[in-house]
Amino acid sequence: MTTGVASPEPLKVEVKYHVVAYDLPTKTVEVEKDSNKDRRKKAIRMWEQCRLWCTEKLHKLGLPTTMSVILTARSREEIEWVIEQVRERYRRLSEELVRLGYSPVREPVIKVIPVLEFQWVHWKDLAEMNLRERLQRILEDLRKLAEAVRSIVVVSREDVRKAKDRLAQIRRRYRELIKKAQELDIVVEEMDMVEGAMESIVTLIREME
Repeated sequence: MTTGVASPEPLKVEVKYHVVAYDLPTKTVEVEKDSNKDRRKKAIRMWEQCRLWCTEKLHKLGLPTTMSVILTARSREEIEWVIEQVRERYRRLSEELVRLGYSPVREPVIKVIPVLEFQWVHWKDLAEMNLRERLQRILEDLRKLAEAVRSIVVVSREDVRKAKDRLAQIRRRYRELIKKAQELDIVVEEMDMVEGAMESIVTLIREME
């Protein structure tokens, strides 16, 4: 018997963030123990290139929290598009290895998990910790660059060019990292420290010219 009372609409939960957890295939024993040195060397190189390309592709989605886990603010559609690129890259690797006489490669395991509001703080803390560690490494690179610049006694154009190129490399790493942090609304004090260190090196380089 029906009462005529409409059942309530299911509650819709807005998902702003996702966690991407992945397990990428690594070199098999079959490849590592292959007695054919040239074939083994070629296969290992293909494995390493594939894994590096796929890891970088996944890490561009956001900030790592723990090993093989990334927190991202990208849309589900963009995440799935990147995952399909990774799967396709491993499919091509598998085909290439089969042509060389090896067994097929298993598919990568990649899971996309929505982050609900009450879970956000936990994942944000992990992402912040990883971000701080990466920024500390950038600060260390900037410290070494500043020391190298200060140690130059007779300045040449080549010295100035090398210092500028190195600073530009570090700045690119920093900007890529900060872009991901901004997407996740994460701010840490090390950002200001890096900005200040870069400005100091810019001043040092200007004094060299």
